[in-house]
Amino acid sequence: MDSKPSLPDAKPLKIAFTYDRRSDWMALGLSAEQCAEFETDGTIEGIAASLRKLGIVEMVGGIKSLTRLLVSRTEVEWDLVFNICEGYGTAGRESQVPALLEAWDIPFTFSDSATLALCLDKAKTKVCAK
Repeated sequence: MDSKPSLPDAKPLKIAFTYDRRSDWMALGLSAEQCAEFETDGTIEGIAASLRKLGIVEMVGGIKSLTRLLVSRTEVEWDLVFNICEGYGTAGRESQVPALLEAWDIPFTFSDSATLALCLDKAKTKVCAK
């Protein structure tokens, strides 16, 4: 019988979870169509449950909540931020949270702010790809 080698007990990660919840934006008066890219409560809770298998998860929310947390704390103790924020209203909307995290030197998942800003503009992306 094969036995798997045991790994040393790893310290649980401290993960901040940033997201745009559809119901939060609709409560502010946006239509269902305007909120189509935002996540449902079920999706957010499902992702959070998976992240909790890796450690402690702080449910942050969108950019305004993230900004308030960053300026109110003297030290940020997150190992990383799991970011699925879409943002709203500007050409660089998807790059806002990554740009803020880059400024605070906080590691995060997925693409950096420059990549997200470029890729949201398909015409500029096409020029760069040539």
